[in-house]
Amino acid sequence: MLGMGDEQSARLALALLLATPILSCIGALGSALTLAAANRSGILAIIVLPLYIPVLIFAASLASSAPEQGAFTSTAGLVLIGMLHAAIPLSSWASAAIIRLQD
Repeated sequence: MLGMGDEQSARLALALLLATPILSCIGALGSALTLAAANRSGILAIIVLPLYIPVLIFAASLASSAPEQGAFTSTAGLVLIGMLHAAIPLSSWASAAIIRLQD
């Protein structure tokens, strides 16, 4: 894939596997905020955008890390796993609370 070796392709796939659900959870939170906004302004996209940046940085770091360093022992991999474990329950709870407060 694009001149990558097997090890680097596997790291890229792992980074995508970990980062995609986190980004989806952040997107769900942003859509709940947009739904609850009275004037549906574009400012909410600017509020949610900084939440994407650390996920993308750690995913890129995991994808480009050295092959000698294990994927699950690298700092970027552990941080992404921690973000995933925090994002799923917190974003669903926060999105439900925001939508409930809308009424």
